[in-house]
Amino acid sequence: NLLGHRTCSSLAEWLCHNETLKTLELEANPLAAGGDAGILSLARALKSTSLTALSLFRCNCGQEAGGQIVESLQENVTLTRLDVFYNSFHQDSLSAIADSLDRNRELFEARVAKEEQARAEEEEQIRQKKQIEEEVQRKKDLDKWMDEQRDERAEKRLELVENERDKRQAELQEQQRLQAQALRDERRLKEEAAKKKKKKKKK
Repeated sequence: NLLGHRTCSSLAEWLCHNETLKTLELEANPLAAGGDAGILSLARALKSTSLTALSLFRCNCGQEAGGQIVESLQENVTLTRLDVFYNSFHQDSLSAIADSLDRNRELFEARVAKEEQARAEEEEQIRQKKQIEEEVQRKKDLDKWMDEQRDERAEKRLELVENERDKRQAELQEQQRLQAQALRDERRLKEEAAKKKKKKKKK
């Protein structure tokens, strides 16, 4: 896109406030055309940027820009991929940049591992909490079932007692009926006997 030093200056100002863009590809743009001020500003902005990947491949950057990138990467802990091939960087700068990127990758992997561990611990806590809740619910269900069974047994016992009482009451009533019937039969027989005896006396 033929981006030059003025674009670099604008990007440098913007990158200091960037919190969303992670990858920026500027390869094959003459970023140093018109002077090194723009690319130096961009290099200084790498101290506080949240970029994780930046391509400056074949951007006609000089040794001063390489030195500034090395200095900025001493404070930068987010950039893990930086393509600076086909620029006029000194070999020492390239080695220092590689070391900084290795360090940042190790920090990134440590952050990822820590986040994964935290996520695993959180998931374990959620699992344990769910297990406890399920155990509590199972106990509640068991207690409810036992209460229902106890109530059902109590109802059956009450029903048996009431049936037994009704049975005894019916038997008692039957005995009373039979006794009353026997008394009536006895009185009737006595009356009949008295009548026969009275008839014999008249004869």
